[in-house]
Amino acid sequence: MANPVNVFLAYAPADKKLAKELALHLNNFERQGLATIWDISRIYPGQNWRNEITTHLDSAQIILLLISPDFLSSQISQETINQAIKKQQKGATVVPILLRPAHWQESPIGSLLALPRNGKPIAKWSIKDLAILEIAQEIKRLLQDPMKQAASSTVLSLKPDLSDEEKVHLQEQLGKAESSLRESYTYMQSYENLIRISSDPAEKDGARRAAERQRILAQHFLRDYRQAASQLGISIPAEIAQMSVYIDDNNEFLASL
Repeated sequence: MANPVNVFLAYAPADKKLAKELALHLNNFERQGLATIWDISRIYPGQNWRNEITTHLDSAQIILLLISPDFLSSQISQETINQAIKKQQKGATVVPILLRPAHWQESPIGSLLALPRNGKPIAKWSIKDLAILEIAQEIKRLLQDPMKQAASSTVLSLKPDLSDEEKVHLQEQLGKAESSLRESYTYMQSYENLIRISSDPAEKDGARRAAERQRILAQHFLRDYRQAASQLGISIPAEIAQMSVYIDDNNEFLASL
């Protein structure tokens, strides 16, 4: 069995209740040997809390940031976000978890793929347990997916055998593939959300077919992106790695809706 993944869970004290509900699932992953979970509840009396946070954040491979107005307004949370971004550049996976409505898109992590996938904070779900279960399932996929080990936004190096013209062409191809991938991904999420909320069977069926068409397109764009990135010697960013998990699993997920 592979070594457990170090997971850092960051949240504001005001969000302790929701954080504990998510931690119940994460603790189960810990018992399965998939992960080693750490959060501020594991700081004991007499310990330097700032040093403990820095130490465990530095060793984390997956960093879960539980987003709320309280989290974003906290000074220690801002420090955590800044350190998480630096860790991402070194290969860690950073995932915003939307607890309560907040203007998180304007923060340094605003461009990252967040959970739940439909962008609806847990607090806004009529059945919060379903939102937490969906998030837990996504995290488990990350723990089991080998791509998480390579997830990074860092440019490793350009392959020396490429001419300048080839590099420019591949970088253009990479940019076009990423733009198209993001567009298809957004459509997939929109159709999925329509399937969730619609009570019209015909509308749900049409949205399901449309989502499948976008999934096929997204797979094509993802293949082009990976090919160009490989030739350029660029590692797969965490956000694209998470998109690939969503795209690969989407067909089975849509069938369950």
